[in-house]
Amino acid sequence: MKKEKNILLVAMFLNLIVASIKLISGIMFGFSSLIADSLHSFSDFVTDIIASVASKIGQRRANKKYPFGYGMAENIANFIIGIILFLLGVFILVESFNQHEVELTGTIFIILITTIILKLATILMLYSNGKKLNSNRILASVKESITDLISSVIVLIVSILLLFKDKYPVLGYANTIGSILISLIVFYIAIKMMLENMRYLLGINENNEEVKEKLNNLIKENKLIKDYEIKLMKIGTYYNLYLTIELEPTITLKQLFTLEQKLKKDIKALRLKIKFIEIEPIEYD
Repeated sequence: MKKEKNILLVAMFLNLIVASIKLISGIMFGFSSLIADSLHSFSDFVTDIIASVASKIGQRRANKKYPFGYGMAENIANFIIGIILFLLGVFILVESFNQHEVELTGTIFIILITTIILKLATILMLYSNGKKLNSNRILASVKESITDLISSVIVLIVSILLLFKDKYPVLGYANTIGSILISLIVFYIAIKMMLENMRYLLGINENNEEVKEKLNNLIKENKLIKDYEIKLMKIGTYYNLYLTIELEPTITLKQLFTLEQKLKKDIKALRLKIKFIEIEPIEYD
């Protein structure tokens, strides 16, 4: 957990450096596409902070007030992030029509290539460590970084096209089109985040088939269980498990207690991010 946190902190620091370079350069050269790209990068940094705080809250133990824990904190945070990104997309879209003449210099290309290399390095670092640690949080950060890399590449392409605007006047609109494309990327991420997290907030969950398969394999090994039904509810980044097991009517209370304890222990050993387990025994017909 500590290593995961340190890796994410390094990524956040790199995102901040990249975003700052883009913003300062975009303002200096009056390059609206680069400013839009920098705002996208800053949104990565801000959302990383919000997600980290929400994740910490989500790890709190369940209590009387919140018997299922604080897992929904991450869903609420992600939904709010989606709203922030959507508003950012609106701002970028509006500003894309307020363009100024851009004087391209070699410095702009050096800055763009440098930020792209830094972003690639960040992605590779996150991906390799995410796989090594089997961390969903780190791998999710990889996806966010890839979209930021795409917007940076768009700005680089816009810059190249603007070099030929004197010969082909229509290319003078490349800056506007680049900003619009970046706003569409931000809109896509925002809407996707809001829809995905709204599903969980409304209680519309999809069961993870991989988790269910591992649970099936575990339960089938127990000969005392004649039949069973698995219900999974995703709460934030973890699951609540409701397990109905059918048993022979001759089973004793001691056997039942031992069985329930063993099941809970074995399920937790699978490391499937199941925090709450409820087992309901019924007589086998």
